[in-house]
Amino acid sequence: MFVEERVYRLKPGSLRDYFDLYERKGLIAQRRHIPAMLGYYAGEIGELNEVVHLWAHASLDARQDARAAMRADLDFKAYWEEVRGLIVEQRTRILSPAPFFAERLAGFATMARGDAAHDPATRRQIFLGARSFTQWRDTPVSEAKLREIMEMVRWGPTSTNTQPLRIKFLQSPEAKARVLPSIYDGNVYKVRTAPVVAVLAYDLDFAADLDLLFPHSPDAYEMFRSDGDLTRETAFRNSSLQAGFFVIAARMAGLDVGPLSGFDMSKVDREFWAGTSIRTRVEIDQIESVGIPKRLIF
Repeated sequence: MFVEERVYRLKPGSLRDYFDLYERKGLIAQRRHIPAMLGYYAGEIGELNEVVHLWAHASLDARQDARAAMRADLDFKAYWEEVRGLIVEQRTRILSPAPFFAERLAGFATMARGDAAHDPATRRQIFLGARSFTQWRDTPVSEAKLREIMEMVRWGPTSTNTQPLRIKFLQSPEAKARVLPSIYDGNVYKVRTAPVVAVLAYDLDFAADLDLLFPHSPDAYEMFRSDGDLTRETAFRNSSLQAGFFVIAARMAGLDVGPLSGFDMSKVDREFWAGTSIRTRVEIDQIESVGIPKRLIF
């Protein structure tokens, strides 16, 4: 893990304007892509007219991906065009933690990401201002971003830690072409133009992993193997719960989703899950388009 230190020297007398603009427009756009803010400060003694902000990154590659996505974000672009005139000079350093501080830094970064859920801007992003989007910006979603989302999803609670949700991500035109014949006409445009299409399903053989996921109960596998109704109910209930985690995690990662169930499930099963224990049955008939939505106009 690394810490990025960014220092902006501002025009004299512009500190209040800078903070006001950042809080109103820059904060949510930046934390949409880089949520682990460790600190944001203004010089009090010594160098004045300076702001110093610290951000945690899991790796240099993750930093590069996050900053690229942020620079492509139209909200951040609009903010930057307004604020750049206040900045005279910028300095950046990448800091590596001392060995005895690495674990504590990881804890701070985790808390910083969690704090995002408590500020009003992020509440709007995840719940109060969220919508089921149907139109998307032409901004690619990186593999690192999808892995970030799944890392959050897998820590969400499920009964007996079953974790039956399975997802196929379709990004290339060729991959999305495989699912289009299954999609009802009214949803084809949403699916074809989404940066990512996520096909959600549940695995009826989830119990095969319980020796790893629920090791303190060695009888769990046999309990599910011997009761088909319990297996189906558990897979349905917990994969539905995880589908909700997926929506929230995508929004926490700065993206959004457009859930839809207007498609032929049997065709999806044949195309993606043939020969497996995985099904997109009616109980969780979920396909989601994922990406950065176009701005809503009310």
